[in-house]
Parts: sequence; C-alpha cells; structure tokens
Amino acid sequence: MAETDSTKAVARDGRRRLPRMSRDEIALLRDVVRVSRRVSEFGIGGSTALFLRSGVEKLVSVETDQAWIELMRSDPDVLAALEAGRLHLQHVDLGPVKPWGYPATREKFDQWCTYARAPWPLWESLQCDPDLVLVDGRFRVACAARAAEFFMRKSRGGGARILVHDIVAERVGYQKLFNFLEPIQSAGSLFLFQCKSGIGVSEVAAIAEGEEANPA
Repeated sequence: MAETDSTKAVARDGRRRLPRMSRDEIALLRDVVRVSRRVSEFGIGGSTALFLRSGVEKLVSVETDQAWIELMRSDPDVLAALEAGRLHLQHVDLGPVKPWGYPATREKFDQWCTYARAPWPLWESLQCDPDLVLVDGRFRVACAARAAEFFMRKSRGGGARILVHDIVAERVGYQKLFNFLEPIQSAGSLFLFQCKSGIGVSEVAAIAEGEEANPA
C-alpha cells in the first residue's frame, strides 16, 4: 500500500508518543527512568514523551531535524514542559537531513563534531548534571564517549548511566562502545552501561574525537 499523508501523520504521531523500541526495550527504559531525575538524550521522539510522562525534573534533548522539532513542539505535553523549563530542545544544524536525522550532504561537515558536544555546556549553565543519558540519535559512539568523558571529568564515572539503542551485530562500529563502557543490563538492542574502570579521560576523549565524523 502506498504511504499517504494521513498514514505518515499517524506514523509520526506514534513516534511522538512511544519510543521506536520493542516492548522489552521500553520496559527497561521505564525501569531506568523511574530512578532518574535529570536526563540528557540524543534523538527526540517517543522517548522524549516517555521521559516527560515519567516526571523527570530536567530533560535536555538534542536533534538534527528542525522540522521534527517543530512537530514535537505541537505536542501539548512537550509545549508545557518547554514553557515550564523542564525541557530544553537543542537543534544542531548540520544542513539538510535524511530520515532519522542523518546529514544529507557534507556541506556542514565541519559542524558534525558539535552534535555529540551540544548538551554539555547547557548542563553546566543549568548547574546540574544528568543522572541518565540516552543515545538514540546520530553519531552514537561519539555521543556515548562524550557523555562518559563528561561524567569522568566530574569524577562520576562509576555512577554514570548511559543507555544506547540499536546495538546489534550488523552495526559493527557500535562494538567500540565496549572499549570504554561496561554493560550493566540489556533488553533486545538497548544496553545500559556504566563507565569502564581503568580507562582514562584522555582515552575516551580520543575515541569521541575519532567518531565525531561518523553519523551512524
């Protein structure tokens, strides 16, 4: 069946209300967010709505697709959270994007590195740190590494919790995550990590820098 504007709208609305995850993955996400007050996420959508419904105090969400951000703003819960200062939506302009936020061209290649770095100055200005980071957007290895670097510089590496989605065998590059993160729990392709002991901040920063040009 051809995809019509109405079916696209239904699909978009579904993405706004529930994460595009399996039932087991959503259950793990809900379990983790129950003990989280402040969350940072890469990639907005159903997870954003879930975090807000779960009552998080502060949510910083990073996204490359401005049109998708505007669609999310039309959600009453999102709008209310923005107005209350609970939610901060950050658009990282990497030029035109393809589905799921992939850069469509390399015209702003020199800006690609800003995506994984985007939320951390904002958290500093808010004078608080996230309890949880969800990596479910672009540049996933770089985002997880920058999150780990942030926690390690704060001497919070052992207490850091980083969720990364879509860790499957076909995505070979994601195996680099296990070089600096220790898995705690998993469901399907969603893994909950903490920072691996015995690895230095400079090593993690080097991994991040090496992956900031990889939008996978």
